[in-house]
Amino acid sequence: MGTVRTVKILGDAIREARTRAHLTQGELGEFVGVDRYVIARLENGQLTAQMRRLLDVLDAVGMEIHVAPRAHRLAVVDDEAVSMDTATGPSMARSR
Repeated sequence: MGTVRTVKILGDAIREARTRAHLTQGELGEFVGVDRYVIARLENGQLTAQMRRLLDVLDAVGMEIHVAPRAHRLAVVDDEAVSMDTATGPSMARSR
């Protein structure tokens, strides 16, 4: 992960983080409240015109987005999406 300059790079970063968390597209979609196809479109770089426009505006003013893991992340434990915090351990993020 790193600097996001294109929608493809952002999609690749999302896919990498999702697979590292051992989540399917459907599980991630359910956790955030969208259909699996939305996650698939994000991962394939098929983002909205607004996102492309945002990246263009940031580039024009000399700014960029950086994507990096944080201590708080998602994972699947015993078929439940849980929130993992390196300091406190797992907690239920959302029940299915």
